[in-house]
Amino acid sequence: MISTEQLDAVFTEHYPSLVRLAARFSRDGAGDIVHQAFINARNMLGNLRDDENLPGWLSQQVRWTALSWLRAQRRLRGRTEQLQEEVPAHARQASTLDQVHAEDLRRRIMAKVPPIYREALDFLLQGFEYREIAELVGIPIGTVMSRLARGREAARKAVLS
Repeated sequence: MISTEQLDAVFTEHYPSLVRLAARFSRDGAGDIVHQAFINARNMLGNLRDDENLPGWLSQQVRWTALSWLRAQRRLRGRTEQLQEEVPAHARQASTLDQVHAEDLRRRIMAKVPPIYREALDFLLQGFEYREIAELVGIPIGTVMSRLARGREAARKAVLS
């Protein structure tokens, strides 16, 4: 079985080529895609046979992650456009300061959510479906649902405190 240290070393060596591969799918999100692919690879390390080509396997992880990322971005764009059509024009013109304040508030609330629940909430906020979150994190869908419920409760408590 391949150790996490071996994976880390191969990842570090091949990082530039993995970023170039991810950039084929998205220039803006290439770094995020590679980072998520590495997390996925570490979670799935037990599925890798010793005789497999580790750099090739990492490249495949980047491809799968990039495709999932693109699907999520497409869904998010569709939801955003739908919401913009439903909101009156004068309400759409929120100031940049309001947007910055809202993002800062979201970050502060999420910082109070335990990391195990925060991960699932972050994926949900990015537009991933429960099934996709389960695949990305490598856990059953029921566990995703439990983590989301507990994460939402932790976020509610953070807002009320």
